[in-house]
Amino acid sequence: MTTVATGTMAAPAIQPSMTAKVTFMGELPSLLGKREHLVSLPREATVADLMTSLVGAFGQVFEDRVFCSPGKLNHTVLVFVDGQNLGRRNLLQTRLGEGPVDVMLLPMFAGG
Repeated sequence: MTTVATGTMAAPAIQPSMTAKVTFMGELPSLLGKREHLVSLPREATVADLMTSLVGAFGQVFEDRVFCSPGKLNHTVLVFVDGQNLGRRNLLQTRLGEGPVDVMLLPMFAGG
């Protein structure tokens, strides 16, 4: 990238980042081949940003289990951030925070 005023190369903007340690529960560890996964995201990333990163890392098997349609999490998947259940309301738009966070994904089973 060349700046207009000086004609010199400008350094790319550095995005501050945060780390999310994701713990997979239920059948996810056997489907994904691991129980924990570290994700580096921009500060103030949302749950949607995290899920996009996890789909990129684990592909269709993760997407099929966690999403019921594009952009809509399966109602049987609970998301906890630092031990707090995020619930359903505006879940994907929820910001993860600025620091390192612990995220737990817990798919529930239906049945009786």
